[in-house]
Amino acid sequence: MLVVSNGAFKSGSTWLFNILTSLRKLETSYVDLYFLHAVDDASVLNAKLAKVVRRLKSDGAMRHFGFSCHGGNVPDLRRAAARTPWAEVVRFRSHFRDAGNR
Repeated sequence: MLVVSNGAFKSGSTWLFNILTSLRKLETSYVDLYFLHAVDDASVLNAKLAKVVRRLKSDGAMRHFGFSCHGGNVPDLRRAAARTPWAEVVRFRSHFRDAGNR
């Protein structure tokens, strides 16, 4: 069984609280994969977020980290993901019809 959870990123401490709340509600000590939901700006994938992700991984609460993106800047986020080694999974929207010509 693969245990996956997701949520939005507001700040490091809020996000950490939300993940720990998810773990408690799921009655588990870890998730195999945590998605940061609906990222629309590549600047979110910053050092502050990396620090929280690394902490959760080292504590054993998260095995893998990823993000989803559904807006019009999918090409930019795809490039950002390629430069972000700690983001291991990226979920793009199901179709690329509106992804633009970039």
